[in-house]
Amino acid sequence: MDSWWQNKYDVDPDFLKTFISWEKQKLTAKEQVYQLILQDHPSTILNCGCGCGYDYLYFKNILDVHKASWSGIEISDFMVNECLRAKIPITKGSITEMPFTNNHYDTVMAYDVFEHLEDFESGLLEMLRVARRSVYINFFKPPKNSTETFKIGRHVHVNDKVVDRMEKVVLNSSKSIKENPAWRRGFTRGCFYQHWNKQYIERLLCNNNTIAKFEWIYIEKDILLKITKKSSKHILLVGYGNWGRIWEKTILDSIHKLYMIIDPAVLGNSMTDVDYNQFDVAVIVTPINTHLDLARKLIEHKKDVLIEKPGTRSIEDIQTLKTLNHISKVNCNIGYVLVYLDCIKDLKQINTSWTRADFQRSNGGIIQQDCNVLYDLLCHDLALAYYLFQTYPTIIQTMGSKDEIRCILEFGSCTCHFYCSQIDTVKKSNFNLISETDSFRYDDRTKKALVNGNTKSYHVMPLQTELDRLCTGMVAADLDFGIVIHHILYDIDLNIYQS
Repeated sequence: MDSWWQNKYDVDPDFLKTFISWEKQKLTAKEQVYQLILQDHPSTILNCGCGCGYDYLYFKNILDVHKASWSGIEISDFMVNECLRAKIPITKGSITEMPFTNNHYDTVMAYDVFEHLEDFESGLLEMLRVARRSVYINFFKPPKNSTETFKIGRHVHVNDKVVDRMEKVVLNSSKSIKENPAWRRGFTRGCFYQHWNKQYIERLLCNNNTIAKFEWIYIEKDILLKITKKSSKHILLVGYGNWGRIWEKTILDSIHKLYMIIDPAVLGNSMTDVDYNQFDVAVIVTPINTHLDLARKLIEHKKDVLIEKPGTRSIEDIQTLKTLNHISKVNCNIGYVLVYLDCIKDLKQINTSWTRADFQRSNGGIIQQDCNVLYDLLCHDLALAYYLFQTYPTIIQTMGSKDEIRCILEFGSCTCHFYCSQIDTVKKSNFNLISETDSFRYDDRTKKALVNGNTKSYHVMPLQTELDRLCTGMVAADLDFGIVIHHILYDIDLNIYQS
């Protein structure tokens, strides 16, 4: 795929020579942008849509002083060849699909690029994926008396011969482009303008869980959007069974770094091999009888910790951790991963009083000798119900065994039915909520929700969200939450025994 001006609009090749002179003229204005970027002391910088790479030549001295390595990516064969001729580090590729691994560059920037994109979100998400620490995108200042839009420059100056052709291309754009709420087009003689809606941009940023903060910076004729990603943490993983391997993949796919995996049985190492100065966060996914001692040691060393559900063997043990944490004041999370489902944000925004709920969970008839349905399966749905309704339940009815449980609990005005089994051969992981005006059904196997008859898909994995929340101190299932769930589990266990 070549550049848009070569393939789509048949622009006169002489334009490309003119473009080079424009690039040189803009270098003075870009200097302020580079000064801001270098304040963050990046080791590596990627310039998306770098053109002929004059940034590299013009700012090489200042980049060398800050020991920052510069690279460019450009889609135009003409521009790439110019860079290669001048021995400028360049990669051929598109900003919407870059051939780099996650978190490959400290800083990723785009200057006078987004006016060429039909889809703002694709370019933004790809920059965030490749950036380890920060993203910089420039915009022209908005027109006078406008606070809602940013005018993102000219697509291209064209000669009179192709004006009509360009206008026809715009009018015949695909339906998805014409209905895109993010932008509107204006066409003037010889120029193609595009406006991005500021509120749309900010919504995209607020809904992205890799972003720590963003800010608009005014620089002469430009508005610079600076996006700071959440900082990377070094993580100790304790336990390397099936769940430990899932956690390993989650950490490796995140912005965070895996410091070490400890598992005496599988890897032959132990906590004595750990240097507590080399990691920030620990994830414990070992047998439950080891949780208390492991968590106690980590909390004493003032490390944030996630303990796999239900936390500890008893209410007394988890109370012990809470008492200890009053001194250390670290973030402790109990691994009730369902409260981090992406659909929960939408569910909580529905302003209704749920009256009925149904939670179903089965592992498909796979019998696990060490599995207790109450403490290993039902605990997830009880935690989700408590998180949604924020009230201690009243037990209406319970029946069950080690392998299967059915119970009815009232969380305030909502009657909740629970079914969990490890002998049911049909795999289930879903819940339904109903009120007089609304309905919400979610199936975790398909990652789809049916909201008042409308289907919505979700793609963010809850384990990743749980990890990010732990690393940023925004846990949803802390020790107090874990104590409440322990009490509910104990009450159900006692009720089943008595019945």
